[in-house]
Amino acid sequence: MRILRSGVGQPWLCEAATRRMRLPAGHPEGYLEAMANLYGDFASAIRNQVEGHDAPGVPGIDVGLRGMAFIEAAIANHRGDAKWTALVCHP
Repeated sequence: MRILRSGVGQPWLCEAATRRMRLPAGHPEGYLEAMANLYGDFASAIRNQVEGHDAPGVPGIDVGLRGMAFIEAAIANHRGDAKWTALVCHP
């Protein structure tokens, strides 16, 4: 059996995971780190937009609209007798 631990300095973690690690192994990543990652990605997206580059890894409004359509369909399905509820994405 092999035990893999998360945290800063783990050689088996990819660059994207390492970039988001803020605590050493044994310390849980939590709310503070999640918010720091969110704000960091948001700042990078703004910087990329200003410089005329794409913002990889940052979902756009279309992803949010599809997510909301899924939630609305799930609620409608729960309230009705249908076996299937179509997703209706609003423009």
